Amino acid sequence: MKLSSPRSPGGEPSPASRPVTSCPGSYDVAAQRRLGAVSEDLTGVTFPVAAPASGAAVTA
Repeated sequence: MKLSSPRSPGGEPSPASRPVTSCPGSYDVAAQRRLGAVSEDLTGVTFPVAAPASGAAVTA
């Protein structure tokens, strides 16, 4: 696997830069909520939940 900077030395996007999507499991809202709850339990730190971005698909 070749790692490169998203910008070339001249500041232009490199030809290898392209939008990608995450794996389907990362969009699982129930899993996100479980991870958040476990993280809060383990750390004792809570954070307010932000509203989803405009146009974002949300499944409960």
